[in-house]
Formats: sequence, structure tokens, C-alpha cells
Amino acid sequence: MPKKKEIGNVVSIDVDPVVKKEISDKQRENLKKGMLALKAKREGLRKEQEEESSRADPPSSPVAPVVPVVPEVKTKRTYTKTPKKESVGLEEFNSFKNELLGKLQPREVVKEVSVEKIVDRPVVTEKVIEKEKFISSSELLNRIFFS
Repeated sequence: MPKKKEIGNVVSIDVDPVVKKEISDKQRENLKKGMLALKAKREGLRKEQEEESSRADPPSSPVAPVVPVVPEVKTKRTYTKTPKKESVGLEEFNSFKNELLGKLQPREVVKEVSVEKIVDRPVVTEKVIEKEKFISSSELLNRIFFS
């Protein structure tokens, strides 16, 4: 049965208890065989390394003459100083600034185009609508047919 575990005030999680599975006898025997094989392999590698290291160290030969090491002499670097920049006067600065601003401002291009088109459109005049009072049926008939 899972246990409820509360984390903080908001969340609760169902947690299953961890059940460890027992390994069988056959698996245990195979594990022992594998460990023995690994141990034998490591011992074999260790013996090979010891043999190689013993072969690499021949008995010491007569003392070789020691050659003194001459340190390299570094030459001093020579640096060339850059000349100081000349200061710019206020007038030169203002002229330069105005020149840049003149280049950066958008230029207005004005084109004059004359268009001569005459369009005939009907002139709308106001229509006068007369509202009449409610007319009875006989008067309506008289107006339609006799006026």
C-alpha cells in the first residue's frame, strides 16, 4: 500500500516503498565468475606493466657529460611613441558637426505636378418632400385619378 508523503503545504505525493528483489543462486554464481575473471585480467595487466618497466630500466651506464644549459637572452623591445593628436578648435568642431547633421537630415524633394482634369458630376439639388396629412380612402382615390 503506497504511503502519502506531504511536501510543503500544497502538494502530496503517493510514494511506493522500494522493494529490493533478491537475486537467484545462478545469478550470484555468474556474478562471482565475472568478478574472478575481472580480477585475473587486472593482475595480468599489472604483471605486464611491471615487466615492461623492469625492461625499460637498463643498468645505469657510465656518467654522460653534463652540458650546461645556456639561458636565452631576450632583447629589449623598443616602443615607438605615437604623436599626440592635435586639439580641435571650437569653430572647426562646430563646422564639422553642422556638416554631419546636414548629411544626416532627410532631404525634402518637392515636385510640382499640374493636373487638369475636368470631371462632370451631376449636381445634386435638394428635393422638397411634402408631408401630407393622413388621407382617407375616398380622398386618396380622388387625388390619384382626378388631379
